[in-house]
Amino acid sequence: MNATITIKDLLLFLLCGAGIVLIVYLIILVKHLIVTLKSANIVLKDVETISSIAAKRSQDVDEIVGDVVDTVGALAKNVSGNQGFAKIIASLVGFLTSL
Repeated sequence: MNATITIKDLLLFLLCGAGIVLIVYLIILVKHLIVTLKSANIVLKDVETISSIAAKRSQDVDEIVGDVVDTVGALAKNVSGNQGFAKIIASLVGFLTSL
């Protein structure tokens, strides 16, 4: 009993083996990609939460800064106008309460 393998059969066998290895490699690659995408999704949700908090806090700070600018302007106007000491104290109290 003689078994002969032609070069064509050998190349076909090697190509099928390489195809099977490639398919296994792609399956493992997709599995790791899914894990990576899930982690990236969690990070993006955290970033979205932090961004919304930062936007809210920046609006709060903007309002506070506006109040401080108004109070300091009024204080400067009172001081430059040489008005009474009681009005300066009242402006300072208004400034401190706006904080």
